[in-house]
Amino acid sequence: MKLKRWIVIGVVLCQTLIFCSCFKEPQEIKAYKEYMSQEKIPWTDYDDMETKDTEYSFKDINNDGVQEMMLRNDRAANNWGWYRLYTYYDNEIHLLWGSDNGGSEGRFYPKKGIFVSERFHQDLYEEIYYRFDGKKLMEKYTYREIAREDEKAEEGYRMEKTYYKDGEEISYIFFQSEIETLIGKAKEKRFEFKND
Repeated sequence: MKLKRWIVIGVVLCQTLIFCSCFKEPQEIKAYKEYMSQEKIPWTDYDDMETKDTEYSFKDINNDGVQEMMLRNDRAANNWGWYRLYTYYDNEIHLLWGSDNGGSEGRFYPKKGIFVSERFHQDLYEEIYYRFDGKKLMEKYTYREIAREDEKAEEGYRMEKTYYKDGEEISYIFFQSEIETLIGKAKEKRFEFKND
């Protein structure tokens, strides 16, 4: 009878521990929240932004079980960029990427570990495809559209499109084929921001 009682107590304790561990806050989220508890956040080498004006989003952009943090602050000067992407490893937060002038938060494909930055600035539209290995972003492909003056064109300009792989210019057909291989039918995801 005593043995049965100890077995029941053991089972209940194990279930309680399993239940509690399911709701334990991941280490990276604790670190990100601590980072966001500062009054100001470093934004450039020479300027900080008010944390109260900064929104955040936690997403695992490559399905490795560690969430990344995207920050957005639209009070930052446009040429500093409004977005910053961080990851967590070796018990530290690391800046992965910051948007350029006119940059957006981009999109990502978690099943493929691909992050795509997007930039709209005056006469330029640009997408850069990065592979993310959990520690760094590696630039793989770039698609760029630039408006060029053209008196013969109806609108007075034409869009010049260029495509690159690892910095080398490639054809549109090759670019499309490579992106199809890179992403396939993976679902595109976006960051959802909040500020609490």
